[in-house]
Amino acid sequence: NSMGFAGSVHAMQGDVATADGIEQLINDLDNQTDKLHILMNNAGRTWGAPLGTFPYSAWAKVFDLNVAGMFHLTQRLTNKLAESSTPDGPARVVNVGSVMGEIPMGDGAYSYAASKAAGAIVCKVKKSSSRHSIVAIPHYDGRMTGSLSALPSHSKWMG
Repeated sequence: NSMGFAGSVHAMQGDVATADGIEQLINDLDNQTDKLHILMNNAGRTWGAPLGTFPYSAWAKVFDLNVAGMFHLTQRLTNKLAESSTPDGPARVVNVGSVMGEIPMGDGAYSYAASKAAGAIVCKVKKSSSRHSIVAIPHYDGRMTGSLSALPSHSKWMG
């Protein structure tokens, strides 16, 4: 690598919203390496709609990925993480979160805000030899969040 550090990075992607997708991702990982020092959970899905029209199905779509997928992928990789840990270099799990899980700003994105709060709680209760971290990403006007900036209830939280 350009910094001269030992080791290598393998970026992988997959569908962790389903059990089959998680198994495929783990099989792909096993085909690339026998060690896992850092698991970066960066998947996320949002859904926005006014309270009166927010669909029931949006909750499952968001929670299946943002909470259940993150949990079950980490659960399935716990042994590989533990086997890769050393006293001087414990394996790590980094779960990318959102400020929407920390402050009351879920208007229109009810399932997303709740899923990010739930994800943070899941991180705090997991026990293993790995270290677990939550990284809260500040808001930006991107494809997932751009529509939230227009909501009056969010103006004090978003620039």
